[in-house]
Amino acid sequence: MLLFLYSFMQIKIYFMKDLIKAIKNDFPGSDDLSDQAKEGLSIFSNDLEDAYSRYISGNKDDAYGSLKGGIISDVEAGSYDYIPSTVGGKCHSLLIVEALGTSGSANGFNKRMLDVVDVWLKCGNNKITIIITKDWSETHFNSWLRIIETYKKTRSAECYILQYTEHTKSLSLKYS
Repeated sequence: MLLFLYSFMQIKIYFMKDLIKAIKNDFPGSDDLSDQAKEGLSIFSNDLEDAYSRYISGNKDDAYGSLKGGIISDVEAGSYDYIPSTVGGKCHSLLIVEALGTSGSANGFNKRMLDVVDVWLKCGNNKITIIITKDWSETHFNSWLRIIETYKKTRSAECYILQYTEHTKSLSLKYS
């Protein structure tokens, strides 16, 4: 049982390392991101890497993070708003969202969009939203498309959805 738990934790830790690398590398569609979105993604990847380093040095158990604190929730989002943060945002122009759960889970794309729309409604300063997801579903995306398009049009905003694929350890632009 202990060997299973250790192996599971190693997989989660390698997942975070692979995700950080994928964000830092060019990916299909990355040329379509605005300069501000590219800069925000770069800052975020550095913040995620810092959180990962702090996390590993503390020998914590849950590499994905949780409301109790972990890599994902430990990202110090100083120049952008971040979902899932345990600290309320300051209504920055950039919103970065991690929707890395499975379809239908609380941290999958479909449920995270509820948090995104909440920020959009409360924060008039938001002009760029970047969503990173493993949970790409045309059905879920299409159910949110009209809301996303309306937000972009009425706020002159940008929205990018990036899909992270675990088996290739890469990102690709799914929507802009």
